[in-house]
Amino acid sequence: MTGDKSRSVFREPDNLNVRIWRYIDFTKFVSLLDLKALYFPRSDLLGDPFEGAMPRDNFRFYSLMYGTPPMTPEGLQEISQLRRELRKRVYINCWHMNER
Repeated sequence: MTGDKSRSVFREPDNLNVRIWRYIDFTKFVSLLDLKALYFPRSDLLGDPFEGAMPRDNFRFYSLMYGTPPMTPEGLQEISQLRRELRKRVYINCWHMNER
């Protein structure tokens, strides 16, 4: 990594020689090499209806942790709708750092 590490939002890996993995189909791999650019699909188009979802227990935990009133069914519905809208504005490109 270069630049001011104190301002970075990314944690430098313990092993700078660690392998970085990305599983993509052959067409996207050729595109990556040809265009020298990454493909970022919109999260709502990935085919997983739970992509970006947060389990309801997280809301219960938040309530217990911060002493706020429990989320109402209406509030949960509103957050669910907000998540569906947000998925149209989030683009994803996932990689994995590991030796195997």
